[in-house]
Amino acid sequence: MGPDIERIVSLYELYKSYKRVAKELRISRNTVRKYVHRVDDVHQGKTEKILPENRNIQRTRHILTDTIREKIHQYLESSLQNRKKQRITAKRIWELLIKNGELIGYTTVKEEVAWWKEHHTLREISILQEPQKGIRAEFDWGVVYLRIKGIEMKYSLAVFVLPFSLYRFARLYHRETRYEVIDAHIEFFNEILAVPKTIFYDRMSTAYDSRKQKFHNAFLEFSLYFGYEPCACNVASPQEKGTDEQSVGYIRRLAFGERSEFDSFEEAEEWLKVCLAEINSHPVYRRKDVPSEGLVKERPEMLPLPTLEYSNYELNQAVISKYSLVKCDANHYSVPETYCTTRISYKKTVRHLMLLDGDAVIATHLRLSGNQRQEAI
Repeated sequence: MGPDIERIVSLYELYKSYKRVAKELRISRNTVRKYVHRVDDVHQGKTEKILPENRNIQRTRHILTDTIREKIHQYLESSLQNRKKQRITAKRIWELLIKNGELIGYTTVKEEVAWWKEHHTLREISILQEPQKGIRAEFDWGVVYLRIKGIEMKYSLAVFVLPFSLYRFARLYHRETRYEVIDAHIEFFNEILAVPKTIFYDRMSTAYDSRKQKFHNAFLEFSLYFGYEPCACNVASPQEKGTDEQSVGYIRRLAFGERSEFDSFEEAEEWLKVCLAEINSHPVYRRKDVPSEGLVKERPEMLPLPTLEYSNYELNQAVISKYSLVKCDANHYSVPETYCTTRISYKKTVRHLMLLDGDAVIATHLRLSGNQRQEAI
């Protein structure tokens, strides 16, 4: 057994990892695996020799000289002053070396750059913080695929979590507009019977204008109505809202991992509520109380609910077609034949479309999802 093979086998016996041995010796994982298996075959008597007789091993010439290595390091060091996304890449360094007449492969440059970064840059560290009572909530969207009456469709899952008690809340929606976001908030506030002092969001376009670096005015008006402070996380920083990022997947797996087929959307909504009640009644990580009990303890630190109900709807007008239909969001809704004019006002909420005659509601329809569908009275 040659010294190189002995080194491979000894490191594998130490680490029990092909990947780690390959990384330390700077060789392929397949090479490590091959020689470990060949040594095992010799020990088990399946073969007599690790390497065939008269086999000439052609070693690759090391093109990474000390001069080239120093040039690579200089490129990396000079780029450290730039912002992270504007720092020089391994591919660009390789292109510059080739341009200057150096004969070296891209993989060799990439491996040297990875080694340099591992030994010369700081790791990003997140500090575990103890959440305060009633101060913070987190919101995020997720996606679930459900079969309703045998038809699979994609639905949006609005998720809230209170980091202190780890109380979780979620609702299903057909869309992710501002009205669905606000509806989820109102449902959440009404369930916990209070309002957290701050709510953290990623930079979702329905609430936050990334170009102007601020929340939309309509969303700010909503937050002022309930008295809480909206906070936007930094770009590409999921650790700032990590509790909710994990909760989306946790709720999705627990509620719909084993059951994803329902007779109606309403049945799926009720099933989600049952699963959430179960989640909030079981012990959770690093909390003495189950979430429902923890919520009771932190509720006194939250803001009270407003006395008046918040109006979450959109008011529009539409032309009545000759078939006595009005169009809203690519779907059609019927108008009572007793209504005589050619235009009609309607109020659109998250779940209903209400046709109006002045202030009087003359018809109410369930909102339709999809396109080119028609709802009867």
